Amino acid sequence: MARHAAWVLTGALVALALTAAGLSLTAGASTVSPQTDPAADLTPPAALARTQQADCVVQPLDESAACTQALLAEINYGLASVGLAPIGLPSNWASLSVPEQIFVIVDLERVDRGLQPYLGLSFPWSVDAQIGADGNGDPPAPTGNPWVATIWAGGGNISPLEADYIWMYDDGFGGPNIDCESAAASGCWVHRDNILGVGSCTTCVVGAGYAVVGGNASMTAVFDEPSGSPPSLSFTWANNVVPFLGRGPTPVGAGSPSQGTGGYREVASDGGIFALGARFEGSMGGQHLNAPIVGVAQDGWTGGYWEVASDGGVFAFGAPFYGSMGGRHLNAPIVGIAADTATGGYWEVARDGGVFAFGAPFYGSMGGQRLNAPIVGIVADPATGGYWEVASDGGVFAFHAPFYGSMGGQRLNAPIVGMAMNPGTNGYWEVASDGGVFAFHAPFYGSMGATHLARPVVGIAPSTATGGYWEVASDGGVFNFHAPFFGSEGGVGLAAPVVGIAP
Repeated sequence: MARHAAWVLTGALVALALTAAGLSLTAGASTVSPQTDPAADLTPPAALARTQQADCVVQPLDESAACTQALLAEINYGLASVGLAPIGLPSNWASLSVPEQIFVIVDLERVDRGLQPYLGLSFPWSVDAQIGADGNGDPPAPTGNPWVATIWAGGGNISPLEADYIWMYDDGFGGPNIDCESAAASGCWVHRDNILGVGSCTTCVVGAGYAVVGGNASMTAVFDEPSGSPPSLSFTWANNVVPFLGRGPTPVGAGSPSQGTGGYREVASDGGIFALGARFEGSMGGQHLNAPIVGVAQDGWTGGYWEVASDGGVFAFGAPFYGSMGGRHLNAPIVGIAADTATGGYWEVARDGGVFAFGAPFYGSMGGQRLNAPIVGIVADPATGGYWEVASDGGVFAFHAPFYGSMGGQRLNAPIVGMAMNPGTNGYWEVASDGGVFAFHAPFYGSMGATHLARPVVGIAPSTATGGYWEVASDGGVFNFHAPFFGSEGGVGLAAPVVGIAP
């Protein structure tokens, strides 16, 4: 990540000091849950760093949409590096104050890891935090409480998102953390430990502060478990964040478990949805369609999903509708849909490679260019916010996303029919109609290639919970590889063939 001039960070490791001293927690207080620190600082791909350098230019604070998107992509790269789902910002993010944004991004980091969110911002602790921000250093730590910790970022960071990346993913030896003077120093990963330090606290609150000192932003936070009842809160996770994320406690990323179930959904060409270990929100099954359904994508913000038809029509179930190509002239039929976890929007892709963006950024397409084989699908890269197109000959075309290789130009026993992203490595898999799987910068766990199939494979989906994947056949049969099996429609009489699968 590009660092601005004179970047400095420091932090008070009050939580671990108290634990080391053997402090007895008060009755009802939570226990400190140790977090495993990363082995080393994380360096984002060059493409992410270049985007951040180009889009984040305003000081002391850059709240532009472009900079926000660039910094969020780096955070999601950090989450993907440890096998976690990407996060999306609440829809009210741009209207929040800097202290409120600090609280929100900290809680999103916690909830994405399955930790209890901090309840909200409290005025007394925000006073302490503001003292630190005004003084360009750590806030004074409140006393008389079971657990307390403080963090500070200053010296040129231009957003709470940039501060979060440094605190969480660049806090070890060799990074900007001045308390980490050697690989064995106790101050290494102190900011990350303070953010994630208490795993089961149900009453913890936050104070946050922001000031401009010497032309640079100074951002602070105080984390505290009150000794008594929680104080009154001016801004809460439940009331000021969750309603702007859609249903559920946090946005989960495309390809992540469906609202924590780890299941999947099959979609048929008549619009029927078969939810297996996943939530059912409705479908177009049994309803009149102008064109057959060709794909399905999960909405990581709400846990709902979209179906897309070959004429470009989109049908939303438990997910927002941002528009579609339905009723418009198309040079080629639509063959797939992918969700943008950063914005909550989606992309449609046509057989000729044309991409149509709805509530999501457009980074280019293969539309109007010569193709050796037709496009069969599109997959989002949550780490960069871009996407890949995949063709039936295995060719992969990357747009604002890294290229890790493809089967293009190589001999195939059967055409490629789908592609899925591996959130653990940010690589991808291609799958062929005979069930063969080809892994690029992603682990290979097996396939149905060279195995007799009753019906051809038509799609592939990742399991974020395990890092494996599922293949689905046109008769609804599901084949799991390093992923749990929740059942299938194989062997069941279907009104229409299955055409895709999504978490």
